[in-house]
Formats: sequence, C-alpha cells, structure tokens
Amino acid sequence: MSSSAREALDSSKGGRPARPVPADFAARWPQVGWEGATLEWGTHSRVIARWLAECGRERLIAARVAFLESQRALRDRERRKTYGMAR
Repeated sequence: MSSSAREALDSSKGGRPARPVPADFAARWPQVGWEGATLEWGTHSRVIARWLAECGRERLIAARVAFLESQRALRDRERRKTYGMAR
C-alpha cells in the first residue's frame, strides 16, 4: 500500500476511510478548542490534529489565541465593573 493510500485510511478504525473535516470546523474551532472539539464532533484528538493540519493549523491556532484573549479581556472588564476598579 502506498503512503498516500495509507494516509487516506484512518488506521485506528481498521482501514476505514478517514473522517472528513466538518463543514463548520474552521469557524467553530476558535470557540471550542481541543476539548470542546472532541465533545462537539465526538472524535479522537488524532483526528482533530489532522483536521487542523488540513484547514491551516497556524491560522486556526492564532484564531483560538485571539478568541481566548478577547474572552479574557471581557472577563477582566466585567470584574472591574463589579468591583468598581479603574481601568
């Protein structure tokens, strides 16, 4: 079996074709991250790693970092409002 044919098969599933990337993966990844992706799509982290590689890992990781930073900023802003702290 050639290496490209081997890559097209998901070895953990006994030779089944690899699971395709969900249509909304690139849009949802920044909000859900690794653990959320395993729950949302019900798959193993190896499959998610392959999906990341297929969709542009660096771009999606950067989008996840930006999302987390924006969430952190929102939490900080709300905490400051709650405690009456200056910016």
